Amino acid sequence: MLQAAGLAALAKALRKKREINIICYTGFTYQQLMHSSHDSPIHSLLEELDVLIDGPYVASLDDNLGLRGSSNQKVYYLSDRLCGYDFETQQRTMEIHIENDYIMMVGVPSGNVMKTIEEKIVTKGFRKIL
Repeated sequence: MLQAAGLAALAKALRKKREINIICYTGFTYQQLMHSSHDSPIHSLLEELDVLIDGPYVASLDDNLGLRGSSNQKVYYLSDRLCGYDFETQQRTMEIHIENDYIMMVGVPSGNVMKTIEEKIVTKGFRKIL
């Protein structure tokens, strides 16, 4: 949200090129964002978002469910594009793509999966792309 003007402009430009869904994580609460001045670029950014996941990540509240990081975070559907998607209770999934000496991960790992993967990457000599 500290770069809301640039992110709003980027979102608008991307939507002109193709249809995309935009999910934003922020350590601010939705209420804090809504209390910003009406001419704030934050409101322009919120208009471009499909889903906002608010609040700070708290490791001790990470229940390994959904795409929100921890159970204190709230999911706000700001458009109807992703209304049917479960961001809070679905099991987390992750794809791993390996090509030559590069690894690309897409998704949200659960539990100690990241630690195990990082240990394997170091022992095999891969360069990390995370």
